[in-house]
Amino acid sequence: MVSVYNLSKTKQNIMMKHNSSHEIEFKWQAHSKTDYEHFRRHAKALGAGAYHLQTLHIRDLYLDTAGGEFATAGLKCRLRHSGDKWQVTLKSFGRRKKGMAERMEREIKLPSFKSRTAALRYVTGRLEGVLLDGPLLALFEVRNLRSLCRYKLPGHAKAEACFDRVTISRGRKKIKMKEIEFEFLNGDLAAFKQFTGALTLTSGLKPQKKSKIATAAAFFTFKKSARKKRISGRNFTNFTNRLAAALR
Repeated sequence: MVSVYNLSKTKQNIMMKHNSSHEIEFKWQAHSKTDYEHFRRHAKALGAGAYHLQTLHIRDLYLDTAGGEFATAGLKCRLRHSGDKWQVTLKSFGRRKKGMAERMEREIKLPSFKSRTAALRYVTGRLEGVLLDGPLLALFEVRNLRSLCRYKLPGHAKAEACFDRVTISRGRKKIKMKEIEFEFLNGDLAAFKQFTGALTLTSGLKPQKKSKIATAAAFFTFKKSARKKRISGRNFTNFTNRLAAALR
């Protein structure tokens, strides 16, 4: 990964169009909405232009089989419901360094459902012939009240900022967290990394040390070995293509 302080441009990071199979994002810790407003003030002071503001109610259910087939393959599987949209998202376990994370990602759109039970039944039924060790099980749920804003950054890059107010639950156990997520959309990747470095320095915001997944894994005492698994790009493509075909 290119450091936010190393702006030597290569063919890979001069101008990069966002690839739906590759996610690049920076996260900061947050304690209240004041931190998000603080972020926005400093983003504006650094020359970023804001547009497309909205608020989303997101409900995520993280899934795996009883034998941990997704985790063993180096993947996270998420069933997301927001508004009238349903989708399954598959992500690799990415690397995080000083708040910056990169991972492979595949989003698979689903039909509309009247309930999460119906959606889960559909996904489980379609994947019965693909997964090897049984039906999907719910690991934990994430309810997220998200304030979202897109930005045009200096240096020809676009990004999306989200202030997430999250409740993670499993049974009766719950944990709350807040964070600011800043995802690269397209343009100059080096400019995006330079901007996140400058904003971190000027705002005083602290990089996030743990993702929502890592927070849940620690709180609900999931196996640490599963979180360290890595998957190659070819295997990621092959695995997610099989699942996408089954979910059509």
